[in-house]
Amino acid sequence: MLEKTNWFKNQKRLAMTILIIGGGVVYFNALFGQLFWDDYDGIVNNIYIKDWSYWRHYFTDNLIAGAGLQSNYWRPMLLLIFSLGWKIWGLWPVGFHLINIVIHILAGGLLFQLLYLLTKKTWLAFFSTLFFIVHPLQTEAVSYVSGLADPLSVVFIFSGLLVHLKNRHKQSSWLVAIFFILALMTKEKSVLLFPALLSLLETSLFFQENIQEISFRKIQIFLKKLFLRYWPLLAIGVFYLLLRATSLNFQNTFNLYDSPNLYADHLSIRIWTFFKIFPQYLGLIFWPFNLHMERLVAIEQSPFSLPVLVGLIFLSLIFIRLFFLIKSHPLAFFGLSWFLFALLASSGIPAVSAGIMYEHYLYLPLGGFFFWLALEIENLILKNHFGNQAKRIGFIFLFFYTLFLGFLTIQRNRVWKTPIALYENILKYNQTSLRVWNNLGMAYADIGQTEKAILAYQKAIELDPEKQSLPPRHNLANALVEMGKKKEAKKLYQEILLTDPKFIFSYTPLLKILIEEKEFSSGINFFQILRQKAPEKHWEIDAIIEELRQREKISHE
Repeated sequence: MLEKTNWFKNQKRLAMTILIIGGGVVYFNALFGQLFWDDYDGIVNNIYIKDWSYWRHYFTDNLIAGAGLQSNYWRPMLLLIFSLGWKIWGLWPVGFHLINIVIHILAGGLLFQLLYLLTKKTWLAFFSTLFFIVHPLQTEAVSYVSGLADPLSVVFIFSGLLVHLKNRHKQSSWLVAIFFILALMTKEKSVLLFPALLSLLETSLFFQENIQEISFRKIQIFLKKLFLRYWPLLAIGVFYLLLRATSLNFQNTFNLYDSPNLYADHLSIRIWTFFKIFPQYLGLIFWPFNLHMERLVAIEQSPFSLPVLVGLIFLSLIFIRLFFLIKSHPLAFFGLSWFLFALLASSGIPAVSAGIMYEHYLYLPLGGFFFWLALEIENLILKNHFGNQAKRIGFIFLFFYTLFLGFLTIQRNRVWKTPIALYENILKYNQTSLRVWNNLGMAYADIGQTEKAILAYQKAIELDPEKQSLPPRHNLANALVEMGKKKEAKKLYQEILLTDPKFIFSYTPLLKILIEEKEFSSGINFFQILRQKAPEKHWEIDAIIEELRQREKISHE
């Protein structure tokens, strides 16, 4: 008996070792990616992470307040991790990528422990976790430093589930509550995901333990016990939502769109649109090609369009399967319901998400999906009494499918290596993203390719005839200055400020041109007009007018 126990322990260690090495191999080339896009707001330009004296702001301000910007995100744990990274290696990108990779592998290790604890089957927990770790869909959360919220929140969620599972028959739940709070301070959707997965886990275990004698009375007792034990989680969740609706409501916590639109304003449209994209998510899991951010997704206003009906059929089949699984195979019910609910949390249905469809929305759902799939395959093998030959073929398939996924992940990491590679990849699939064209222009400008930068800015401006977005115009003016075309740049800066006098980024470069060209009088007249249009900016404008007057005075001496 002792030998058997030791053999199982060694098998577990071997599995964990392979998972760690596998994760390290497929993400090794991600270490050498640059910091870009949201990394600038969260890390590079964020003064909060560079000085411990700002630590209180981690808990009172939005994620990018330290960069002088506003967002809906309250994520103290991210600021803490970024600050620790800054203290250790400054702005060295390798260090920040290492954090993401280590936390992703840690999430995989916790998933393996959780699934092993549930099934006591090493191979099943191993393959479920291996696919979770090496799947290329995960790169959006792992290879991109600002994607850290997904793996870090999942670490806290899995930790909470593990603690719960190991202490199911004890009364204390304080450690579970701590992990819930940490998850809330990492990613907003944890307020739904943590209690939901805990409830689904307990439901599946209840049916597994009482599979022969389920009664309404037993279900009532089970629900009462679950509530009495974990009502503190409910209280924490309600308190968190109250905070986000009041003192921590930085912009519009429950709607991540800055302006009214059909998708954000109508629940029915969000439901039909999710039905439409659900089969696309399934397709990406099995055949993860053409991966990219900024997906073009047309919203659906009718429940009777073909894509919506196809999605409805898929979802109906899943709900039917769940109905049968809850009694016949409760753990498979847990895996499939975990996948579905975790994806629904990012569907825009319970709360409006930052985007309609992103690959990182599948980060947590993939764990449940592969667990369910492994259990279904195991059940199929047991029912059909497959021989050793069939099992060998199955193992060979799994081996090569893992290599296939790992190869795609390594390839995808190359796209995440530089901003230009990423933005050009996105534009292969979506030519209509103003912010991607603008970001591409800035990336070209950073490496001195000004002509390419100008072309990218001009493309962004073409997509915005109503002048709703001023940054591409400002960046184009900056590029024109670099090319020595100061008159064109001055005209553009002035157009920007007449459109929005509060766009202070154009103040300084315009002032510089006016001084260099000795256009003091016209500059004073222009800023006086701005002062009338934006009296709330009179301090900044008065300082500029005074500077021009002093320069004019000096020029006449």
